[in-house]
Amino acid sequence: MTVDESLHRRWAGERPDPDAFISSDLVSEAVLEHPELMAEVGGYFAMLAPPGSLHGAREKVRELIRQGWTPRFPEGPSRDEFVAAMSTAT
Repeated sequence: MTVDESLHRRWAGERPDPDAFISSDLVSEAVLEHPELMAEVGGYFAMLAPPGSLHGAREKVRELIRQGWTPRFPEGPSRDEFVAAMSTAT
């Protein structure tokens, strides 16, 4: 549920809130641009460590957000462009 809420807010164009819970999907996004985090999250990704093992990485992602980092959106239509296209689809 937390991941869904996090994704929904980001898809709506909101920047991640460094004071909110840092969801695992946001940690995953951060690893793409900050591979040094892999040392802390590799066990979780390999399903060898529980979600609690992400605590240290979550704190680092929180600091990255405070420094201005935000996950990249994949190339493609914006949310508004997609909604407009779907609204006119028959």
